[in-house]
Amino acid sequence: MKPHPPGAVASLVFGICALITGLVPLFGMLLGMIATIQSRRADSFLRADQDRYQVTSLPVAGLVTGIIGITMSLVSTLWALFWFAVIGAIATAAAHQPVPVEPVLLW
Repeated sequence: MKPHPPGAVASLVFGICALITGLVPLFGMLLGMIATIQSRRADSFLRADQDRYQVTSLPVAGLVTGIIGITMSLVSTLWALFWFAVIGAIATAAAHQPVPVEPVLLW
């Protein structure tokens, strides 16, 4: 039985980890990038020597799961930044409220 191309299994493992941690801002993006890099590496090894390695869909699955993980992490990062901006705007607006002044009676 022929071996898998180098990086094929790693791309799938990192892609699945990227899917699992996709809701954590920036962490799923890092794992997704590693998955896509490993997938491209495995694909290049496979294209260079198809007779030596087993032709499987592991690099494609790693690429797809890595891209989905990157997308999920990007969306969660933008969502977190949006809420930090909203909370910051509310805090800034609350800090700059005018202080109520007692009316001064002139007579």
